[in-house]
Formats: sequence, structure tokens, C-alpha cells
Amino acid sequence: MTAISWCLTAGFAGLVVLGFPFAIAIALAVTAALLLADIEPAFLAQALISGSQQFSLLAIPLFMLAGELMTAGGLSQRLVDLAGTLVRHRTGGLAMVA
Repeated sequence: MTAISWCLTAGFAGLVVLGFPFAIAIALAVTAALLLADIEPAFLAQALISGSQQFSLLAIPLFMLAGELMTAGGLSQRLVDLAGTLVRHRTGGLAMVA
């Protein structure tokens, strides 16, 4: 493992042991590793933007939006009720619905 990998691993593990939440521990460990690696901020920004512009990543927020719209409109509860009426009489029907 390289020095940066050790820094990330040790920093993350140490912060988690100290009781930091995972998101903050990851952010602090990555920040420390970037400072030690002397990576140009412009390169980091370019890598973040180019990585987020993948078409497949667009599905994640759109699925979350669809779920929120279905919950707000009551459609998700109606779909669960419909599935319950279709398979409730079978063995394990509740598990099939959930």
C-alpha cells in the first residue's frame, strides 16, 4: 500500500474509533490524504465533475424523486395494498409484499 492509502485507512479507522460519524470520518480522511498528496485543486474539481456526469449516475436521484412523488401522492401505499390482496392468501405472502 502507498503512503496515501495508509493515511486514508488509518485516518478513517481512527476517526471511527473516536466516535465520528462515517460521513465526517471519510471527509476528514480524504481531506488529509489530499493535503499530503499535493494534488492540485483544479485537477480534483475536474475529476469530481467528470465523474458525476456519467449517464448511469443520473438514475439515482431520479429514482429517489420518483419514490418521493409516489409517497406524497399515496401511490406507494396503494401499490403495497394491491400486492397484499394478490398474494396475502399464499404462504409467505406478507414477505412477498414487503
